[in-house]
Amino acid sequence: MTMNEPVIINCTGLGAKALFDDDNMMPIKGQLSFLLPQSEVNYIIVGNGGLYMFPRSDGVLLGGTYERDVYDATPDLSKVPDIVAGHRRFFNAMDDPWS
Repeated sequence: MTMNEPVIINCTGLGAKALFDDDNMMPIKGQLSFLLPQSEVNYIIVGNGGLYMFPRSDGVLLGGTYERDVYDATPDLSKVPDIVAGHRRFFNAMDDPWS
């Protein structure tokens, strides 16, 4: 097979596992939680262990979880308290500059 293009970009995601017999490909299941919109949250955080927060117009996105080799995309409500607790620990560890 010959092609005129000098570069081919494979965007098949997990489909590459079957297409190219790539046993190194695996899914990573992540889970998010949302808070109500808060205009004062105008910053992003990215912490250790998959912890992150992004403000959006429809709410504040909190992440997250990280489960290797899990294909099931069903949300697990039991993870929500852990996500929120991780963010609480992150913010509680900060010093109050006005105290």
